[in-house]
Amino acid sequence: MNPHPREDIPATESAEREDPHGDGDPGRLRDQWRDIQAGFVDDPKDAVTRADALVGDALEQLTDQCSRRREQLESEWARGEAADTEVLRTALRGYRDLFDQLVGGTASEATNM
Repeated sequence: MNPHPREDIPATESAEREDPHGDGDPGRLRDQWRDIQAGFVDDPKDAVTRADALVGDALEQLTDQCSRRREQLESEWARGEAADTEVLRTALRGYRDLFDQLVGGTASEATNM
């Protein structure tokens, strides 16, 4: 968990970024990964099969969470009426944060928007 949460992000958005898998238990996938690694010695093929399934599950969870966040962002500014600049600025910040999450970068360092 980030010891210095950004004050300009609602708690729900901050929690989504800290737990990109959206399952409420960020350590669960890591625990499963450790179990898979530990099982490699006894059954390498099973460990690789389980690793493939775990990565697939994690990817699906991340994709679903990111898609939901994108839909939420779009619903906040694309209501068929002219959105004011503050709504658009807030939307752009949300998209920037989602982009950073997707690419593991820091587009937010480019500007203090």
